[in-house]
Amino acid sequence: MRGRETKAVQIATLKLQRAKIAQKSRQFTLQREVETYQALMLDAEENYHLISEEILPKQRYIQRLLQQEIFTKSVSITKLLDNLNESIVLELEAYDEMDRYFTAYAKLRYLEGELS
Repeated sequence: MRGRETKAVQIATLKLQRAKIAQKSRQFTLQREVETYQALMLDAEENYHLISEEILPKQRYIQRLLQQEIFTKSVSITKLLDNLNESIVLELEAYDEMDRYFTAYAKLRYLEGELS
């Protein structure tokens, strides 16, 4: 009887060690994913602010100048529309960065629940 118990204990110990290794591996993987999503959030936030606070105001300023120049006939309506389209594209890029930020945030919150 003693031999069977010893073997059962050894098998249980091996299973426990495997489970601990698997848990540590999963925790390491989750931690790397958390770091990745945190980096994505920072990158998206930085890009959003760059677009919305630096690039777009300059683009809008150019748009106002072009609108003023159209009255003097020195700028074509095509140039005005092209600039307006560029502004719209930049605004869409800013919204895409917000989307990246909140998507990463949602995944990060989910992973934090997994780590708990």
